[in-house]
Formats: sequence, C-alpha cells, structure tokens
Amino acid sequence: MLVLLLGLFLFFAIHSVRMVVPAFRADQLASNPRRWKGIYALVSAVGLGLVVWGWWLFRPVADQLYEPPSWGRHLAMLLVWVAFIMIVASDIHMPAGRIKHWVKHPMLVGVGLWSAGSFAGQW
Repeated sequence: MLVLLLGLFLFFAIHSVRMVVPAFRADQLASNPRRWKGIYALVSAVGLGLVVWGWWLFRPVADQLYEPPSWGRHLAMLLVWVAFIMIVASDIHMPAGRIKHWVKHPMLVGVGLWSAGSFAGQW
C-alpha cells in the first residue's frame, strides 16, 4: 500500500507544481524548457509506474466490493460493437450516410456508448 501511495503522491505532486508554485515552474521553463519537460516526464512516469506496481502488490489483499452480474459483459460487448460502428461512421473521408444523418455527432455517441459499455461490463 505504501508503494501505491508514494506513486500517487509523486504523480499528483509533479502535476500540481503549476498550481502550487507557478513561479518555480516559470523559472524552470525560462532557463531550460527541455530539462524541465524531461524531469516532469520522468517523475510522472516513475509515479505512474509506482501506482501500477503498488496496485499489483495491493490487489491480492484488497477486499472485493462487488461481484458484477453476468449480463453486464454481454451488454458491454453489444454497446462497444455499436460504438465502433458510430466512430467509423464519423470519419470525414466516408460519405455521409444515414447514420451520420440521423445521429448528428456519431463520434460523440460512439464514445458515450463505449464508456457506457465499459461501465456495464463492470456493473
């Protein structure tokens, strides 16, 4: 759990520099922007790696809060299948068809269905 918390702290700390000490960030960008971006990327990657590693260590001892229903996976597969069709229909290189005519923003609908499908798969 300590590894997970350390990773979360590092990740959020480096992302909070702009809000907490904006003058420090501005000075670093003014002096050498490549160095600051490299440090920022390195600390972010280490923090994210520690979060993943910490979750991997914590997962076997974590309590199971819920058991998803069996029908959730089937609903998720259906919604994601429809979402893929919507996203393909939103392509600007495709001729405008009936899907694009009926659904004014098929990519928005597709992304919404995709997220609903991933939620239904866990539900």
